[in-house]
Order: sequence, then structure tokens, then C-alpha cells
Amino acid sequence: MTELNKKALSYALTLLGRKRYAKNQLEQKLRNRGFPEEDVKAVILYCEERNYLNDGEFARFWIEDRIRFKPMGRRRLRSELLQQGIREEIINQVLDELLPEEQELLLAKNAVRAKLTKLQSQGVNQYKLFNFLLRRGFSPEIIRRSIYELGIDFSEVNQT
Repeated sequence: MTELNKKALSYALTLLGRKRYAKNQLEQKLRNRGFPEEDVKAVILYCEERNYLNDGEFARFWIEDRIRFKPMGRRRLRSELLQQGIREEIINQVLDELLPEEQELLLAKNAVRAKLTKLQSQGVNQYKLFNFLLRRGFSPEIIRRSIYELGIDFSEVNQT
């Protein structure tokens, strides 16, 4: 390893010691720091070979964190991971494992309950509720199922 390569590796390991990174993110950090492309590639390969850098584990951590602290649907999770540079096949595999349809439906129901509590004082608006869940990344089918299974009838509620 060249002296510069050692500096690049040291910088990468320091970053990885602080938080998880997707491969694309770490590559970008190294490039922004001014390291040559061959050093960036060598450091990324070194980190991947030793499992310091693993997009599958990054995606798993990202999804678990989002589900736990800010529940959202598959669409939004997929979009966020694509923005992080994670490959589609990795995203699909991890989503299928961690967020099957029934789990996503449960998250949508919990989001509906939480939003209904906030909207009760204002009068429940089906469009606000539907759009809120769409922004959270739930599919229209999951939204309709969650509202139906919770027994919410908007015809009986003030639709301001």
C-alpha cells in the first residue's frame, strides 16, 4: 500500500468506526477528501473483503431503524435506500425479509391510529389521512386495507 493509500484507509476506517456507511457514501467521502480513484477503489475493496462495508447490512440497519423510530412503507424505504446508492436487488431482498406485507399493514394501522388521534380535534379528513400515509411510503392498497380493517367509516365523520 502506498502512503496515500494508507491515509485513505485510515480515513475510511475512522469514518466506519463512527457510523455505518453504504459503499456509495464511503466512496463519495473518500473522493471529496481528494484521494485518487485507484486508492478509493482499493480501500473500498479492502473494507468489503473484511466485511467492514456491507450494503446488505447497511440496508438492514437502515430499515430496522426507520421501522422502529419513524414507521414508513416499502415505497419510501426503497426510495431512501436508492438515494443512498444501494442496489435494487439488495433492497428487495432485505425488504422482503424485514417488512412482509402483513408487517407493513400493521405499521400502516399504527400510523392511522396515531394520525387519527391528532386529527380528532380538527375533524378527521380522509384526504389528509390518505396523503399522510402516502408520504410515509405506504401503497394505496395497504392504506385502504388498514383503514378498512380499523373500521373507519368516513361517511360518518366530518370531512372538512
